[in-house]
Amino acid sequence: MADEYRPGLPVDLRSEKQRRAASRSVTGDFEKAAARVVARYTGEKVLLIDDGSADSIPDVRIEYGDGRLGLVEVVLDMDPAWAATYAAVRKREFRIDGGGLACFWFVWLKPDTDLRLLEKKLKAVLARLESDAWPVNERVEIGAVASASAAVRRGVDRLASLGVHAVSCRIDPTPAIQLVPSGAGGAHEDWTAFQAELHRILHSDELSDVRRKLAQTEVAERHVFLGGTFSSSWSINYWLSHGKTDLPPVAPRLPDELTNVWVWGYPIGRVLSWSPDRGWFDPSANWATP
Repeated sequence: MADEYRPGLPVDLRSEKQRRAASRSVTGDFEKAAARVVARYTGEKVLLIDDGSADSIPDVRIEYGDGRLGLVEVVLDMDPAWAATYAAVRKREFRIDGGGLACFWFVWLKPDTDLRLLEKKLKAVLARLESDAWPVNERVEIGAVASASAAVRRGVDRLASLGVHAVSCRIDPTPAIQLVPSGAGGAHEDWTAFQAELHRILHSDELSDVRRKLAQTEVAERHVFLGGTFSSSWSINYWLSHGKTDLPPVAPRLPDELTNVWVWGYPIGRVLSWSPDRGWFDPSANWATP
């Protein structure tokens, strides 16, 4: 049964099977989350309409009170290898038993880490590092370890071969190994890098079907709602992190098939949006509904 319409909430016309599959995905139901943002900002009736009955159906429709229509395609910028590793880590509840260790370890993983091999070998490597007085309460980037004893160097090389990006340990009465899929990080970025990466994504071959689907509708208002993830480039994630308030100084160079764009640092970052009439804005400062 279709959801009853209430301002600020999207009407979900997808099948129950689609809803369950979306909720079980690595990222949760991003389509519904994106539609909720659009509904709250516009205050208009927003519907999730892609019920899987045809390939040409866009994800979301905006029905304006004055009779206008807008269509939205929802896209996640996610590296497949990162997604696979994240899913495997989540299945293990992000933990490996730490029995026999002295520390509580945080272990950041590369996108293509072999979890089965890691489970077999990691604890022994960490135990050896503990015996060699590994520094506590300090995140150590594996590739940045320079001067060290031969034993520590061997342990670091072994971590690298297991797909470990960084580690940190603290003395804890309940030792464990917390697995952390590697996220984005880096230094200050300027808006030029953000705009260049956004341009690359929107014009990429990976989004060709998205652009085609929107273009063939012949609707005047055609949106892409892009979700940046921890596998997105730092030039995108830097400006979508909470605490940032600046807006891009120039308009994006959108493909001809698109008229509007939304970019969300999903799931905990901010949303930026651009439209021809408003330019860049932060929807969270302009909600039309609760």
